[in-house]
Amino acid sequence: MNKTNYPELEKLVEELDNIEGKDKAATCKRIQVLQEIGKKLINDYKIVIDDVVIEPLLVEAYYCKDTSGEFVDCNCHQNSKQKGANRFGKLYFHKIGRGGVDICLPLDEYYLSFLIKVAKIGTETNQQIEIFSILSPKPNAEDRGDVLKYCPRKKDHCTVCVPRKNTLKGKFAKAPLAIVSLDSFKVQKEKTIADATVKSLEYGRQWTVAKYGLEKAQCNIEKAREIIKNENLYSSKIEDKYMNSALEYIKGEEN
Repeated sequence: MNKTNYPELEKLVEELDNIEGKDKAATCKRIQVLQEIGKKLINDYKIVIDDVVIEPLLVEAYYCKDTSGEFVDCNCHQNSKQKGANRFGKLYFHKIGRGGVDICLPLDEYYLSFLIKVAKIGTETNQQIEIFSILSPKPNAEDRGDVLKYCPRKKDHCTVCVPRKNTLKGKFAKAPLAIVSLDSFKVQKEKTIADATVKSLEYGRQWTVAKYGLEKAQCNIEKAREIIKNENLYSSKIEDKYMNSALEYIKGEEN
């Protein structure tokens, strides 16, 4: 029997919970599952509160399972609103600084949440602070259940995983725990989703697109350029410095 109203998400979180050990293989597996959860949030879920419908386009994973030291992300706020099975599917508001909104997904007494960095609300694209400003005035929004709605897309978003923005502490500071939809990069006219997305990425649009292409091309730069061109992800040639930097990052993660 499912503990929550979100069996697909619950299954992934249970998979995360069941990973044992502190070695590199276990750590890489945890990061991989966190990425899969982020992709699932982007592709299959919306957040609905009253008349506000939010479609996530860029999320950042924050996970801290500190009871055994298996995965301790020092960048996690470790707020009580991010912890415990009673918070699964509920929101956590950052009330320090300029504000932010997380969707929480823990199944036990640990911290697990995904910060919504960029989202589409109606026809508008909104960044972290704007999302907070829209949701925080809603009565009891932080403690409502079932704000997540299963709405699978007709076609999955093209996603890539990159380092989070301004996570400066601990061993996971540069881990690829930000999951971003690249479909927005294909839109060229008006004020696009890409504009907002790029502003929220630590490494910028060229680097992000380069990483995506290189991963699909198994680190072959020329093939990566063909993929980027064929998928209409960048209108001109990616500069060598971004391609080489992304390649160096991928190889560093592998080692």
